Amino acid sequence: MLEFFSPDLFVQSAGDWGNPNINIPDWKIVYSPQRGDVAAYKANYSNATGHMGIMENSQQLIYAGSGVSPYIERTLLSNDFWNK
Repeated sequence: MLEFFSPDLFVQSAGDWGNPNINIPDWKIVYSPQRGDVAAYKANYSNATGHMGIMENSQQLIYAGSGVSPYIERTLLSNDFWNK
């Protein structure tokens, strides 16, 4: 059976994760990311509210790419794409 977040804990979008003004219970903002941390930013795209990925280590993350079919990409956190 699948488990779901209760409605009061549900995060609506990547933009929510990337918005430091939204409190997500039991999660905290960190400035020195480590393996397994979520990296996210808020943006105003026509088809998305932002983007998020998972840290592989303190400088590199993986995320869903935007190719023709879904695929995973790997990049450095210092990449301009993630420094919006």
